[in-house]
Amino acid sequence: MINWENIKFNSPIAICLTEESGECHELVVLLKDYEWTLARKPYIADLYVKESKSPKFQPNDVLRLPLESQEKEGFLIFAPRPCQPNRELKMQAKICLN
Repeated sequence: MINWENIKFNSPIAICLTEESGECHELVVLLKDYEWTLARKPYIADLYVKESKSPKFQPNDVLRLPLESQEKEGFLIFAPRPCQPNRELKMQAKICLN
């Protein structure tokens, strides 16, 4: 389990996302923000992609992961593109810190 509260803001984190199909995405991300509940408790970590070796991700894409992420997790990716400014993708992948 990864607890994103234990990670420092704006420090580069190398992660690998492995999809069920076996496709592996190596990324360098930055923890930039949390999304909060109405009771002012963080519940989602926003990880901004800084570098990507995968064509599926580009810099400034945002991974929205639960604050306490399991080894295998379903999550949203906010991935705006010039012709699709509100593009969101769903992904289920195994998350590994490198």
